[in-house]
Amino acid sequence: MRIIVQLSRFLVGALFIFSGLIKANDPVGFGVKLEDYFLVFAETLSFFRNPALLQATVPLAWFICVFEVALGIALLLGLQRKLVAWSLLLMIVFFTWLTGYSAVTGAVTDCGCFGDAIPLTPWESFYKDLILLVLIGVIFVDVFFWPKVIKPILPPALRWGLFLLVSGFSAWVGVHALQHLPFINFRPYKIGVNIEEAMQMPADAKPEIVELTWVYKNKATGEVRTFIDQLPEDLDAWEFQDRTERLVQKGDEPPIHDFVLNDDLGRDRTSFVLNLDDVYFFFISPELAHTNQDAWRGLNALQAKAEAEGVHVLGLAGSSREEIEAFRHEVQAAYPFYAVDLKALKTFIRADPGVVLMRKGTILAKSAWRDVPEYETFKLEHFADRQPGPLADLNPANFSPGQRIADLFADQSNDLAGFALFNSGGDDQTTRLVSSDTLVWVLVRDIFAVNLESWQELQPVLSGVAARKLPYAVITGSDEADLLPMRDASGLEFDYYFSDPDYLNAIEKTNIAVIAVVGGKVVARWSSGQLPDPASILAP
Repeated sequence: MRIIVQLSRFLVGALFIFSGLIKANDPVGFGVKLEDYFLVFAETLSFFRNPALLQATVPLAWFICVFEVALGIALLLGLQRKLVAWSLLLMIVFFTWLTGYSAVTGAVTDCGCFGDAIPLTPWESFYKDLILLVLIGVIFVDVFFWPKVIKPILPPALRWGLFLLVSGFSAWVGVHALQHLPFINFRPYKIGVNIEEAMQMPADAKPEIVELTWVYKNKATGEVRTFIDQLPEDLDAWEFQDRTERLVQKGDEPPIHDFVLNDDLGRDRTSFVLNLDDVYFFFISPELAHTNQDAWRGLNALQAKAEAEGVHVLGLAGSSREEIEAFRHEVQAAYPFYAVDLKALKTFIRADPGVVLMRKGTILAKSAWRDVPEYETFKLEHFADRQPGPLADLNPANFSPGQRIADLFADQSNDLAGFALFNSGGDDQTTRLVSSDTLVWVLVRDIFAVNLESWQELQPVLSGVAARKLPYAVITGSDEADLLPMRDASGLEFDYYFSDPDYLNAIEKTNIAVIAVVGGKVVARWSSGQLPDPASILAP
């Protein structure tokens, strides 16, 4: 029995210290978990609807972390045994009920017991708490009844000194993380991560499996039957009654799955921004209503130096567009802002405001507002070889270099929404052409508008691309009867496709353009009057 008691004492003490310290590394993250619980309880208990309580989640999270560590070290040292035993028992009873409630209802999917370092499902958390409940029960019985094994260790002064040192260290860890950034980043937005790649589903991801159940009534016999994952073969003989779904297996999610940048027109600009072919800064505020405005004004100097060398500064905020515009004027933030999910930004960086240096979607550096280096330091450490230049256009024309064609077509606010390409048989070839690995698009909007001068410019391009055996296709808004004479005049056997002239006009205002596409992304384009030497198109 003595061995069981001492083993329980060590395991519980060590686990409480570990749990408290790992959460103290990121009190904001633990505060988010507490807020999730409060919002669930607010549906039935008015106390949890108190705005002051929701605003106090981070200080409360910090206190719980320190209290856990204090209980753990006190248990190991044998300090205040009865108070510690009662505190441990009350905490574990409460948390066992809490995790059990989450497991049964699915209201909160991650208890945050070990922060983001060791994510646990609700059922894993519940089973863990049941084991702890047994161990703490052993400790409680020993302290109040038998066999009284747990006794103080070390001399009193050393005992209390060690207690204050460990508890004070946990308090300092939490305060430092709140004022700066966590010592260890366990979230998916780590330095070196490419956000766009982290938004892709892993190859070995577990798929979501949903069981569909249909209930139909036979029109002739009145028989009611249930069909699982299939419809009746003679569907016309049955009348629909009901349909239900049951989640058989929850599917995996990409590490980053809620990062979307919406501009002032509500357009999704995520892919465009993440693929900017340069370094750029994100200035981030999860909640503008609670951000440090003086800190933002201080960031204006960094913005001015960055933009003077052609480095973009982009604001990200988890607030409404109205709040964003009012805030921009308040702090004189003369750069574009994108609206992003609040929780995604809290996950991205734990500071408000925070500064992130990016290059083509990859995180190069992160700083809390208290620790932001000078622009010259960023440049020296991350892009010393970059030459200053003008700011790139953040609202480029359609089919500008760097744009993904599929994103252009998918954007419903774009004037290319609905764009389609058809072959001579009328078959839609859009998906195949857009997903082609390499393709040179030769746009000729109106065949009748091709005069001698423009033909003399276009014909060498067609011949040169064909001679280099590059995959290419002519895309036109004219009819096949008008296109074929041009093909005959070129002496080439090229593929050709048709689209609406209005869509082609949205891509190119002149009548002729050459667009080089690799991996579904525009890498170069040329307009009539400036068509390229064919040897330079997709040159190694």
